[in-house]
Amino acid sequence: MFVSILALTIRKFFKNLSYSFVILSGLVVGITTVILVFLWATYELDFDRYHPDNERVFAVLMNEAVDGDIETSEETPVPLADYLATSIPEVESFTRIDNTRRLLGYGTKALQKRGVYADTGYFKVFQPVMIAGDAMHPMPDNHSIVISKTLAQLLFGDNDALGKIIMLDRTNELKVTGVFSGFPENSSLRSYEFVLPFHAKPREEDEWQNYYVKLNAASAREAVERKIDARFKEFFGNQNATSLLFCLTDWRLHWSFENGKVSGGRIVYVVIFGITALFILMMSAINYVNIMTASAAKRAREIGVRKMTGATQRTLIGQFMTESLFTTLMATLVSLGIAYLLLPVFNLITGAKLSMSLTDPKLLLGLSGIALFTGLVAGSYPAFLLSSLKPALVLKQHTMPALTGATFRRSLVIFQFTLSVILIFSAVVMRQQTTYLLKKDLGFDKNNVINIWLSPDFNLPLQNFKAEILDHSSVLSAGLGGASPMEINGYAEVRWAGKRGEEPTMLNGVSCDHDMLSALRFEFVQGRNFSRQFASDSAGFIINQKAADLLGFSDPVGQTITYTMFGEQQGTIIGVVKDFHNEDIHAPMGPVIFTLKTEEELYNLFILYADGQQDQALAHVKAVFDKFQPGIPLPYSFLDSDFEHQFYQEKLLGNLSVWFTVIALVIAGLGLLGLTMFNTQRRTKEIGVRKVLGASVSQILIMLCSGAVRPVLISFVVAFPIGSYLMEEFLAGYAFRISVSAITFILVAAAMIGFVLLTVLYLSFLAAVKNPVESLKTE
Repeated sequence: MFVSILALTIRKFFKNLSYSFVILSGLVVGITTVILVFLWATYELDFDRYHPDNERVFAVLMNEAVDGDIETSEETPVPLADYLATSIPEVESFTRIDNTRRLLGYGTKALQKRGVYADTGYFKVFQPVMIAGDAMHPMPDNHSIVISKTLAQLLFGDNDALGKIIMLDRTNELKVTGVFSGFPENSSLRSYEFVLPFHAKPREEDEWQNYYVKLNAASAREAVERKIDARFKEFFGNQNATSLLFCLTDWRLHWSFENGKVSGGRIVYVVIFGITALFILMMSAINYVNIMTASAAKRAREIGVRKMTGATQRTLIGQFMTESLFTTLMATLVSLGIAYLLLPVFNLITGAKLSMSLTDPKLLLGLSGIALFTGLVAGSYPAFLLSSLKPALVLKQHTMPALTGATFRRSLVIFQFTLSVILIFSAVVMRQQTTYLLKKDLGFDKNNVINIWLSPDFNLPLQNFKAEILDHSSVLSAGLGGASPMEINGYAEVRWAGKRGEEPTMLNGVSCDHDMLSALRFEFVQGRNFSRQFASDSAGFIINQKAADLLGFSDPVGQTITYTMFGEQQGTIIGVVKDFHNEDIHAPMGPVIFTLKTEEELYNLFILYADGQQDQALAHVKAVFDKFQPGIPLPYSFLDSDFEHQFYQEKLLGNLSVWFTVIALVIAGLGLLGLTMFNTQRRTKEIGVRKVLGASVSQILIMLCSGAVRPVLISFVVAFPIGSYLMEEFLAGYAFRISVSAITFILVAAAMIGFVLLTVLYLSFLAAVKNPVESLKTE
């Protein structure tokens, strides 16, 4: 029975090849999209779940009340090491982590790699797989280093790494006391290739530190938070700060906080693209439903004859469902091959490193579910509709009864184009928002600026180094700072005479030399810049407008304040700069204070070069740096590139939105093409009669095209409020945003109508110019 139905299905598939191609193509596009998104979503959802005790590992974050808001920090100034080790029995192990990038050398080889300074608890908390060395005591002293297997092969080849001496920054000797296999690709720690003892580097008493704990049970989380809160209260003298234990499995997808609580994160994009992929699959299934029901008249006599010869409704449903599942299975197999070929391109778009293996049980289960779901959804309505026909009525009329579901088909077409319009509209608005942010005035000039990261371990004579950098025609200016202007987020209390209220006032603070503000072309609205002509500027401050408003000074220049970031520093405000984006462009601009430093607390050198002189300036900077730090690669970036890196999420969202839009248009176009093929064939005799009665080609074209355009116009009415609402919700997450414009929607609508007309016009034209004599001969 099944074999005969399958044979009939295959014969019909190849007999109606044009319709089969349209249906198959739409399903292939939809299923390929779902496969790729499924692989990416699985990759994201599995992040950090390799760890056998992932639900017991937490980052210790600090929520602190600052000017009415709650700020969440990865670091805390509260010394917790001894407290975690002795006063909280629920903590099985803990570690502090200090990220670093260092030059590691062996013989003639020198490699700059990322790693961490960490306590020995690092190996218990994160459990890297040790393949050499003492797993219980991997770092016996402060001159030890544990390296990854990959780094060991780069430095020592196939030789045993244990006991080898590595040079750190060409000055310090370290002994390799362990080798670990490296973290998997879907790990937040994957980029760390070595571990150094935490105290191998001198530490300040008031240093802010990152803490990570492994609890003896995940359920102990709240109890541990309460105990850490008590330590915070003891340290600060109040309960303005509380702890937040943030689970390892949430780091990748949920690391986004608003007012002390998890808000958004990458999970938003996983959900958005997962839903979009399902909608695209539904659009593919709609094509199948529409074309199958539209062409039902051709199968009316077949259905009637089979029922008259004894076929039951159950048998016919089985036949139609088999056709649907067969078509879906073919589409899935083709999609699998196309997805494999497109995977490198998709990896470039998403920045992931996805792979595809047919032995992966998740992929096999996912493919089976996709094929079965699509086949059942796409085949159910046609199967029940066609199998319910009355044979006497069908054989008598030679046509399909009114129950063919024309209204239902139109509804599905409207649904298809509504989704397409929403996708296109959303992609355009997202691109407009990203363009707006990229072109927004930052309050300083990011162009033509090289940013050099100056590690304290370099021990550079900063002013001498800067002087040699300036000694070149391509370099216009250079200034030293404690952080990038887009990363000024460390804050401390400010005090002044006449301050009202007991709640501390916090300002984001950063150090700079006399030239940083001019090199980055900050705009002064009051007062002046730091100057070497005024010795008193060593105790001076420069603030931005937000800070002036927060302090409540109508005329801030000349006011005396005390700022506590670098000790109890009392001084006078000498200037006010225009507000600028001191953090991520997505966040509001904050209050900032600049303090003058010349050697200490300066970690960046900003070099302004002349237009068209980038290569010359960079070559000169590299030569000077090599003179001061021989053999160490120059750690640099361009400030405009640093700014664009803030748009990773927007670029991912924008790129995938564009691809989804194209895919939706292809599927909708294929469906429209199939329906147009059916309608022109079904109305061939009608067209012939109209032409004999005097209808022109243009009148025939208008008649045929209006049927395709009408549901699209209805879809605009449905799509506009939905699209506008979704984009308003999307833009609500931005401190600086565009307005959703009706003009944008009108342009999208016009483009969609043009697309529809181009799709149907060719087939409609062929039908309109056909000889009416030939048309009237049509059965």
